Amino acid sequence: MAHFLWDNVGDNHKYHLANWELVTQKKEYGGLGVPDLRSLNRCLLASWIARYYKERYGLWKLIVEDKYEINKPNLFCCKIVNLSPFMKGVIWAAEAAKVGFKWQVNNEKSVKFWEDWWFGNSSLAVQYWDLYKIVNEKEATIEEVWDGVNLKFTFRRTVSELGLQHWRELVNIASSVSLNNESDAIIWTYDSTGKYSVQSLYAVITFRGVQPVHSPAVWNLNIPP
Repeated sequence: MAHFLWDNVGDNHKYHLANWELVTQKKEYGGLGVPDLRSLNRCLLASWIARYYKERYGLWKLIVEDKYEINKPNLFCCKIVNLSPFMKGVIWAAEAAKVGFKWQVNNEKSVKFWEDWWFGNSSLAVQYWDLYKIVNEKEATIEEVWDGVNLKFTFRRTVSELGLQHWRELVNIASSVSLNNESDAIIWTYDSTGKYSVQSLYAVITFRGVQPVHSPAVWNLNIPP
């Protein structure tokens, strides 16, 4: 492939007119559509995240939780310390897949109030940055800070007038949560079915942010032999 794309022969290296990112870009976005095996492997490993939260009482899940404590509070917060190579791979994949998973709050035990995405279009840390940057309990779960009536947060300094308005909005958001005895669940937002798919994540992490207008049309041209 290197010889075909970049005319590399042995120790003779010429100028690369197409970088690897362009080569692996999907054809719809102006690339050549060659699969990037590293990114594809990351997407395949991320499928274990969906499987972990879908499984309820599997023995393998209980073993993993007991050994790596990935349920304190959730897998996306697990630190890469004393992990097996496989689990390091899953956590590495989780770093990329986290942007596509939204939490469905049920018993509040697994979802971080500020840093996990469970309300609106982003985490509350992003939506209410003015409060997040001065709050002390940044990593607290919903269960730890919400008693059904009041939010139990402390701040490093006095909250501004706008901050008080945002605080009231946060209380209303917390009040809107309907609790039950089920475990908190995850929803994959890059697929209309809500279920994780390797193709949808791969499309996201290989997309470089610019969609050309004319390049996709090249692949649809009917050129005579």
